[in-house]
Amino acid sequence: MKPLSAIYYIKKNKLRSFLIIFIFALTYVIYIGGLYLNNIEQTFVYSVQRFDKFAAIQPNGTGVKENFEQSKQKCMEDNRLLVIEQVYGGSVFVSSIMGGVSNGYPIFSFKSVEDFKSYCEYMNISCDFESLKEGSAVMSEMFALNRGLERGELVTADEAENEVLYGDFILDAITDEEGYSFYTIGGADLNTEYLILPVEMDLEQFGVFLKELSDDYDVTAVNGEYLEEEIARQMSSMNKIYFFIVIFTAVVIAVTINAVFVGMYQKREAEYAVYRAIGIGRKRIRRKLICEILVMDLIGLLIGGIVCITALYLLNSLYFHPSGRHIFYYHPISLIGILVCNGVVLIPLIFTRSRQLMRADICTF
Repeated sequence: MKPLSAIYYIKKNKLRSFLIIFIFALTYVIYIGGLYLNNIEQTFVYSVQRFDKFAAIQPNGTGVKENFEQSKQKCMEDNRLLVIEQVYGGSVFVSSIMGGVSNGYPIFSFKSVEDFKSYCEYMNISCDFESLKEGSAVMSEMFALNRGLERGELVTADEAENEVLYGDFILDAITDEEGYSFYTIGGADLNTEYLILPVEMDLEQFGVFLKELSDDYDVTAVNGEYLEEEIARQMSSMNKIYFFIVIFTAVVIAVTINAVFVGMYQKREAEYAVYRAIGIGRKRIRRKLICEILVMDLIGLLIGGIVCITALYLLNSLYFHPSGRHIFYYHPISLIGILVCNGVVLIPLIFTRSRQLMRADICTF
């Protein structure tokens, strides 16, 4: 028998310990909440990764059309770059896991199938080019599922979302890309954008080139860095709200779990008084108490983690994936959130319980 073992008390008091373990497992609500609130940002990561390999050049709001044309000419004269002119395709939305919240994605509209094929070859995108023609639409698999479309169906704009599609398009191909992407062949030639692909330029040089191009010609270079900054700016308020929820939830759980511990450990004052009476040191007694709490916390986190990942897997497999959506299994904000919550619960609990039980005196029993 090892009464000073943390496992000993848990084994002998399974029902009482299970209640504490269950409350610790509930902290995964914070983790799932972080995944939920950051899902839109994570979904855009696929687009950011694609834009790390190329850039879309657009006229700046303060610039003039002549500057835009001159910037295009400079890029065309650089044999390290491939310039693909775009026609204006508009913008479309996909529904997110956040109920009625939709995310807008641009349409890349190529003048010809050959231009689109050049883009796909550079980006290493697999697609059935034989079926493409003027008026074709091409989507990633997730985009097609999200819109409820199959090959051969007409792609229409959702007027409720104020979508804009310049022309009638038929979904003729689906790519193997991750995330959401939408392409069309043909459309309204408004000359408002062109793509530059650094086919013979390393990405570091390409970043410097884009900076110089933006400064010299007053154009906007939309690349991965630009998108990342825009997404971070738009999501900053969401993260502040999330951490407010984390602290609020942590305080509620801390109060609840402290109340449970008060009732459970109050009956153990005589036990700890005996430990002191027979000469066991304060440090060893305190270590026993801390180990008990930490072991129950770890068991709770383990069980909660298994339940959480299983639930996310089932949600993805049975609900989200068939509708072209996805909830991710990890986000650093979620991890920080659950660690903060756990710390807010554990630190006061260990401090208050150890302080109370260290005052237990055998003479009072």
